[in-house]
Amino acid sequence: MDKVHVASPEAEVFLKLARASIDRFVAANRRVPQRWSELDMEYAKGPFRVTDPDIRPRSEDGVHWRPRNSSYLYLLECSPEHLRCRVIAFDKDGTARHSIDTSAPNPRTVR
Repeated sequence: MDKVHVASPEAEVFLKLARASIDRFVAANRRVPQRWSELDMEYAKGPFRVTDPDIRPRSEDGVHWRPRNSSYLYLLECSPEHLRCRVIAFDKDGTARHSIDTSAPNPRTVR
């Protein structure tokens, strides 16, 4: 039997939160963020305390961030002119599975 991929609620939730955080950043700065640490965002899979590590992106995370207990690594990919960006969710095998960009309201499955 072939394996069937079912969209992960984690990636969909994270991507929608990231998009909202990016929208707030763009409204305040008139450009997209270049690093995760520029965003005022918290995320962790499962229960967490605000003092736990890795629930907020750190400066050393750059454009790649794996939040606490996450099944995905998230890439923040910006256009050269810093007017658009896309967030891509990569699974533990390094395969791009889901994405959202500043021109789309909802995440989509990467094919």
